[in-house]
Amino acid sequence: KRLTITYVALAAALLGLFLLLTGCRVGEVLGLKYEDIDRKGKTISIRRKVSYATGNPAIEEHLKTEAGERTVPLLSPLEDAIPRGHVGLIFHEDDGGPLRRNTYQRMFRSLCDGVGLVEFETVNRGKAEIRVPRYPYTAHWFRHTYATICYDAGLDPKSTASIMGHANERITVELYTHITKDREQINA
Repeated sequence: KRLTITYVALAAALLGLFLLLTGCRVGEVLGLKYEDIDRKGKTISIRRKVSYATGNPAIEEHLKTEAGERTVPLLSPLEDAIPRGHVGLIFHEDDGGPLRRNTYQRMFRSLCDGVGLVEFETVNRGKAEIRVPRYPYTAHWFRHTYATICYDAGLDPKSTASIMGHANERITVELYTHITKDREQINA
């Protein structure tokens, strides 16, 4: 059999790597440009976001908090996956503009399908039963997973807060506390 990989599947895989290996909010990832990647310094500059507040995608040069503008580490698996020699938005429509919400959602669902983050529900349609996909995970789930990775690696809350763009480390500590409580329940 011949392997066929679509642009959406490739872009979805890259989206997943950005979400998982940067801890960025989805709007921040969608606002990234190739020019924000510093391969020599092994960093990514977070400077803008894509917002859907008006229904249409808009690039905003301000972030959620002052701490939102930051530099995050560029980890090797992500660096290896980022195409070289491009300019402009990393995730974009055919015209180079920011992703429309439905394009992003299709890409995110492709990512979830590809890594098994989809559940199926059986629904009766007259005499037929059909399996309907449900997507219980959001892009923010990847952000929490990143925080868990930092916690497991022994990174202190202040450093993690800086990388994740939290306004103060209290938010990060609360997130870590949430992680610890969840683990205690699982292990009980």
